[in-house]
Amino acid sequence: MAWRSKNNDPTRSLRDEFLLKLTRREHSAHELRIHAKRKGYPADEIDPVLEEFLQRDWVNDQRFAEAMCRHKLLISKWAPGRIVQLLRTKGIPAALAESSVRKYAPADLSDSMEDTLRKKVSAILRESDPRKRKKKVVDYLFRKGYPPDAVFENADRLMKTFHL
Repeated sequence: MAWRSKNNDPTRSLRDEFLLKLTRREHSAHELRIHAKRKGYPADEIDPVLEEFLQRDWVNDQRFAEAMCRHKLLISKWAPGRIVQLLRTKGIPAALAESSVRKYAPADLSDSMEDTLRKKVSAILRESDPRKRKKKVVDYLFRKGYPPDAVFENADRLMKTFHL
């Protein structure tokens, strides 16, 4: 006998679907709206349920943004720029995303950059030309989402730290 997946229950109400998602982690209103559309719930049913959740403060974009920032900065060690991009894809307005990141990001990103670069040192050391090595370091940190001024300010120190 095969067990039916709980996620594919056609009788589950949208309200129950949202509650189930919110028991796992915070979600933005945009994420819940997209989820409901993918599950095939009618558009005229989504907005009233989402409005109820917003009024009851069960869904709060600011709380979601701050939780995501704390997790990505402290646990996943992401750079501020990359977190802002992620929040924007989750439907968070740019101003809220940037203020949330500013609230939790350290003023000095040099330690974070050092931790990030530590993972890439062996690949960078394969390059024999010192100028190309520095370019690889700078490009890698840009791709990770670090601001240009912090990268250029710390590039030489990082090169010395890792004997690049």
